[in-house]
Amino acid sequence: MRTAGIYCRISDDREGAGLGVARQEEDCRVLAKSLGLTVARVYVDNDLSAYSGLPRSAYKELLTAMQAGQIQAVLAWHTDRLHRSPRELEEFIDICERSNILVQTVPAGPLDLSTPAGRAVARTLGAWARYESEHKAERSRRKALELAQHGAISGGGIRPYGYAADRRTIIAEEAAVIRELAERVILGEPLYRLAMELSERGVPTVTGKPWHIYTLRRMLCSGRISGQREHQPQPRGGTKRRVVGDIVSDAVWEGIITKAQTARLRAILLDPSRCRTPVAPKRYLLTGILVCGICMNWMVGRPKDHQLRYICNAAPGNTKCGRTSVLAAPAEALILAMVREALDSEQFLASLRSKEPGQDEQELLAQLREDQATLEELATDYANRAITRAEWLAARTILEQRIEQTQGEFATLGTQDVLAGLQDGPAAFDSHWQTLSLDRQRLVLSAVFDRVLVNPAVRGCNVFDPNRLEPIWRV
Repeated sequence: MRTAGIYCRISDDREGAGLGVARQEEDCRVLAKSLGLTVARVYVDNDLSAYSGLPRSAYKELLTAMQAGQIQAVLAWHTDRLHRSPRELEEFIDICERSNILVQTVPAGPLDLSTPAGRAVARTLGAWARYESEHKAERSRRKALELAQHGAISGGGIRPYGYAADRRTIIAEEAAVIRELAERVILGEPLYRLAMELSERGVPTVTGKPWHIYTLRRMLCSGRISGQREHQPQPRGGTKRRVVGDIVSDAVWEGIITKAQTARLRAILLDPSRCRTPVAPKRYLLTGILVCGICMNWMVGRPKDHQLRYICNAAPGNTKCGRTSVLAAPAEALILAMVREALDSEQFLASLRSKEPGQDEQELLAQLREDQATLEELATDYANRAITRAEWLAARTILEQRIEQTQGEFATLGTQDVLAGLQDGPAAFDSHWQTLSLDRQRLVLSAVFDRVLVNPAVRGCNVFDPNRLEPIWRV
């Protein structure tokens, strides 16, 4: 008696219980009994599309069993359960010919792959199955875009952080965390430090796991948290998607942060030049501010003789001279006095403001939204063959460059936020300065100074000389 292998597959198990696969198996067992076949094994790929191109482990095991002579017949509910790719079909035909495999389907009966006519029928069925898959995928992409353009709720699975399972109701406690994180990132705090702090505070993600910088980045860049709908079409050439999609409309749910904040977060966190590799925290206030006046390289903090110093750290492989150092305590006190005096000057503050973009957040946001909407319309026009590919590419390049420029301007709007609370006189400066984290203090210095040169010491002078520090102001 011939032995048979039953192959079952369902590409989208919405019921979540494998019921579609179970029904296929039941029908195939009835077919096996009517043909007098003994079922050796059932091969199951559940919730896995043949069209996606992803590996199907059970299907590969089926082919191996066919080649090894372990089964002499293959039963499937329909030919499109076996394959929807012409390449897969040709491989299947070759194996069936070499091993004399009987192929039977429930509704269509036998599939004779031993004759040219039978193989032609199989290829025809395969071509139509492929067409059906591609047509279904195109309809799904168009439906996803339509839902996004109307701001509708879509998707299932795990609820987004900040919202309940209905994806509409805001969870106040989580919303407060999102607002805090958004503000601190806009002010320049690094994601790795925020992730560490959330873990220390015992603030979990939706799944209960610790925060990771990539999880934080994805959430804070999401248009969802500002009440906006994203659309990210599945690339036709593969399965890899971008971190975030394009914002195409206002959503039907309420936002937790403002739209302008989302635009600024995206400008900051999606900047290609941004370093996304976690680094060791910098422990010294003037790291990234002090520059050696001889070789013009950045100086670093190092303890020496029980005192902290900033040194030009020469080492094999770098271009530092190693000839400059300065005591940290008096240098930090002097720099702080310079900042305090500068921020007490209306003339200096006016000069700082004049260096910022002339447009406000709302103007930039309106411009950004308009360009993003035009980009979506352009893609729709190309899909509907209203414009040629050359026209689409030319217009897209201009729009993407303009969007990138606008996002860059968003990233430069934060100077006044960084200096908030420090511009109300020396006393207010001193009290507020003590409440700032080291990262925030360093951001304040970076907003005021481009760098501070440390010039060589006078030979024979063993006391701190304030004249050695030469500030290069932002204005």
